[in-house]
Amino acid sequence: MASATANLTLQQFARQIAAGPTPAAVAVSATTAAFALQLAAMALQVSARHRDFAGAPRAFAQLNLAARNRADDLMRLADEDSAAFNEYLTCLRMPRNTAAERAARQRAAGAALRRAIEIPLAVAHTALDGLESCVQAADGIHQAVAADLAGAATLLSGSIAATLLSVDANLRRLMREDEFYRTAVAQRQELETRSSQACGRIRTILCGALGSA
Repeated sequence: MASATANLTLQQFARQIAAGPTPAAVAVSATTAAFALQLAAMALQVSARHRDFAGAPRAFAQLNLAARNRADDLMRLADEDSAAFNEYLTCLRMPRNTAAERAARQRAAGAALRRAIEIPLAVAHTALDGLESCVQAADGIHQAVAADLAGAATLLSGSIAATLLSVDANLRRLMREDEFYRTAVAQRQELETRSSQACGRIRTILCGALGSA
């Protein structure tokens, strides 16, 4: 199923963001990460076409395909995040005049909130997979597009960081003794750690190609 966000022009998407309340930070981060992965795919493709390409053609072809597939996944997740947030807002508007109504509202809002945490975690995880693929490709990337791969990695890292901020905001609405809360916090911390490590590795690998000190 095609992403609704992917069918918008950039101008339409920008206007929707400005109008709010959705798409918001996670959807924008997911879309940014999708663009970054397409940039990475371009860098892989251009590298493989160079006569002095030093990488492994089969591995680069697989990384290229994976980057494009993850980009599609992220565009769908952008739609899902907007839908999840709207569902959460709908739950908050449920009646709460009686004890039964309040209980039903609390259950519905809790489920919607958990969904609004699961989707950003999926966005961050997908973007991280793409970032770690950039690290895998960095040794063989051609100097002509090394800056493009580094740019893609930087955008992916920023998207992960921005998405995790939304995870943090939603986690604060949950009870800390809840098992879902503990699992989500652990996942969030692992994503942040791995993202930081991947960024460090790709900078180290590409610094020579980019002429950095």
